[in-house]
Order: sequence, then structure tokens, then C-alpha cells
Amino acid sequence: MTGSASPAYKRRAEGSAPPDEGRGSQFETALIMDNLTRDLPEETRRIIPVVLPGRSVEELPTFMRPYSTTHYIVREFSAEGVRDLLAAISGVSEWVKPRRGRYRGNPFAESHARQRSEDAEAEVGRSSRGRPHLLVPSVKLVRSTEGVAIGAADIDGQHYNSSIRFRPTMWCTEPTGVAEFSMGRAYHRFTAVVGVLDDARESDQVGYFQVVLDNVPQSEVRATYGKPVRLTVDVEGVLRLELRAHRPGTVVGALRAGVFATQTRHSLHLPELAWGNPTVTD
Repeated sequence: MTGSASPAYKRRAEGSAPPDEGRGSQFETALIMDNLTRDLPEETRRIIPVVLPGRSVEELPTFMRPYSTTHYIVREFSAEGVRDLLAAISGVSEWVKPRRGRYRGNPFAESHARQRSEDAEAEVGRSSRGRPHLLVPSVKLVRSTEGVAIGAADIDGQHYNSSIRFRPTMWCTEPTGVAEFSMGRAYHRFTAVVGVLDDARESDQVGYFQVVLDNVPQSEVRATYGKPVRLTVDVEGVLRLELRAHRPGTVVGALRAGVFATQTRHSLHLPELAWGNPTVTD
């Protein structure tokens, strides 16, 4: 069932129109409200609020909860304009998600990780003044948000023993995972490999990573599954180092996640991201 937005329809649906105006609409919306009261999850799936060209989401009746449930905006009457709406009605998406392959592990991961670590140390030795140290446990962690954990991580077939993962288990309490460290002005370079975890449940996700130095955000870096990014930042004279990671579209909060899960078949877009072996050089 679809319902479109218009001032007249909203007025009749909410009972502010005279009894003899739009009797069909008033009768129809009374039945819809009754069904929603009877079985909210089921009836919400049966109703598709639609905003037609020239109309606004504010014109949808309040009982359709225009700001907390899914609605479809048709910006023009064309195949492109109604593409998402047709997909919702038919249940057939334009894009078919490929089957996810099975990760069998990499028997050479440990030797590869060792080689990468040796290469990184050699590079630092050539271009820096001091020695590289793993950020954890060399530097004191002063703050981290829920869903952030310290431990091993596999990124693009490489194993990183001392990493920072952002991976909520059921729902997200914060859209951005944050880990903050007290640098004490003792280091001058920070490096890490950032990306999506190899065992991510949703391999089509995109992760954004950002370093903040003494409350000054640096450029954000984008990484996808199987395509990590090596990040290097000058941290000369920095007191506080903040590492941020997020996945766009993450559903935040237990209540909202529960409502979202009952009303749609889509993912909660939980992040599965990691900073692989973040390192500081003194």
C-alpha cells in the first residue's frame, strides 16, 4: 500500500478537515491507523509513504512517522526518478550483491607481516631520527569509545598483532570509534595501515579514518575491503593523538537499531574497521 504526501491528505488524515471533505481519504486513513495500532511492525512494512515532485516530507500524516520510518521521494516522473520506489514495491534491487567468498586464511601471513614490519623499520631507519615503537603499549591510552578494542587484526591478508579495532557487536552507541593517546611531545612520526577487517560480515562497506592532533583534525582517509591505505602523519610536538574511524550510514543506539530491524530488511551498517599496528617514531 502506498500513500502520497499532500496538504489535503494530511489534513483529512489527521482529522482537521470537515467531515464531508475527502470522505474516502478519511475512511482510508482511519483503517490504516487502526491496523498500525493492531500490528505496528507488520503494517509498517505494508505501507510505503511517497513524496511526489513538488511536495515535502512534512506533508505526510504524523501517524506515518515521516522522520523515523523509511519514505521515498520521487523528484521527477521518470524511470530514474522512481527507481528506488519500484525496487521497494517489487523487492527486486537493480544491483545484485555478489556472493561472499570464504576466507581460508593465509599460511604466509605471519612471514609477510614480519617482512612488512622489517621493511617499515628499515624505511624509518633511513628517513627518521629514532626508532619505531608500536603505539600500544608504548603510549598511554587515555580514552576510548564503546566498540573500540585493542588486539590483533587481519587486513588484506596481513596480520597485525597490536591493532585498534572498531567493531560493535550488536549495535552502535557512537557513530565514530575513538581512541585517544597521551603523546607527551615525545614522538615525531605516526604510521598505520587502515582498512576493513578481512573477516568483516559485510565486505561492501567503506571506512573513513582520521587523525586528530591536539584537537586539530587532519585529512580524512577512505579505505574499502581488500584495499587498505598506509597512513603517515607528522606528530612533532603533539601532546594528544586521537584516532577516529567510522562507517557512513551506521544505525546508532539500541532503540533505533531495534526499530530499524523490525521495519526493514536492511543491515544496521555496523563498522568492522581497524588501524593495523599503529606505530610512533621517537
